[in-house]
Amino acid sequence: MNLEDEFNALLAETLSHAMERERTAWQKLTAPGQESLVLFGAGGLGRRILVGLRQAGVEPRAFADNNPARWGTSESGVPILSPAEAADRFGKTTVFVVTIWNAGPQHRTRDLSQQLVKLGCRSVTSVCPLFWKFPDIFLPHCYLDLPHKVLADRRLIRCVFSRLADRESREVFVSQLRCRLLGDFDTMPTPVPEAQYWPRGIINFDREEYFVDCGAFDGDTIRELVRGRRCGVRKLSAFEPDPANFKRLQESVLTLPNEVRSRIDLCRAAVGSTSGKLRFNADASASSAAAGSGTPIGIAASDGERSVEVQCVALDDALKDEQPTYIKMDVEGYELAALEGARNIIADHQPILAVCAYHLQDHLWRIPSLISSIWGQYRIYFRVHASEGDLVCYAVPPPRLLYSAESQQAENR
Repeated sequence: MNLEDEFNALLAETLSHAMERERTAWQKLTAPGQESLVLFGAGGLGRRILVGLRQAGVEPRAFADNNPARWGTSESGVPILSPAEAADRFGKTTVFVVTIWNAGPQHRTRDLSQQLVKLGCRSVTSVCPLFWKFPDIFLPHCYLDLPHKVLADRRLIRCVFSRLADRESREVFVSQLRCRLLGDFDTMPTPVPEAQYWPRGIINFDREEYFVDCGAFDGDTIRELVRGRRCGVRKLSAFEPDPANFKRLQESVLTLPNEVRSRIDLCRAAVGSTSGKLRFNADASASSAAAGSGTPIGIAASDGERSVEVQCVALDDALKDEQPTYIKMDVEGYELAALEGARNIIADHQPILAVCAYHLQDHLWRIPSLISSIWGQYRIYFRVHASEGDLVCYAVPPPRLLYSAESQQAENR
């Protein structure tokens, strides 16, 4: 099946069929009258799922975990076993749910599932069927949500697919769509080898950039930009609302050369559609997020997470007298609001945009659609920088494209 046929087949499912599939997916994994399960992964996601399961009146039989230091201990009263012991005790009668999420660039749910199958586990699944069974507790979770919501947007999805600039972007789009619809992580693409926000073969970095870093975290992107010499830096504005992260950002910038440091402006604020105050879940991590921006509903907050009030700015206000040339956004589900607040800058100056598109299910198509509605001449690309996360939508104005004979041929295919 070619790519376009696969895309059309995914969107051909009826809403009623998708809803029935959601409703029955979990029970098809379990024996009649039996819903016992083992959670593979006793980290942050596993602990949060345990809390949610107990809300639903379900008690897992055990955790399995690859960390030997945890074997023989327990988590909230649930024993933690080695994968081999868990498979030996429960592999023939119990569903094993992989509860390790995006542990790194090379993490693959598929590999973890195969590990359990090789140990003799008969029924192994991702978290998707479990989340679909208890959607009020577990969803949304990052880009996972009920599949029928995807199909409700099929007209917009078709429009975005038709606008993608090259075959690699279309392949990424279809694999991401398949995961959202079917819970299928097996066909997720291999991450590109280059650093995030600096994709090869797309953007021409032939000038000094005015770089805007929305969701600057602890300065990781700034360090990569400066020390990796990704491009020249004329000026840099960085926005980070989490108080602990902002302190680390300040400390990181202090380590940079003086001539670079003098060009960097730091602002302790979130970015959104309007300027004002915002409730924010601060946990001093890369996943600190605006309250309600996609954090799983009903699951206990992450370790150390607390709600604080922070300043929020619209880029059109904060940078109204500036002309940025490159805007990066990784704002944990608040990307659409941040783009709305930058409408004038985008329309007037057509900066390169690098916007994370994996924090909510519909960001895969709504982010490129919104960008195109603001300025219709952007070339839209998708690249994956981690196996099951870190999907970035790149919007590049035609004058900034890095054209070669090979790239032109790829775009035309």
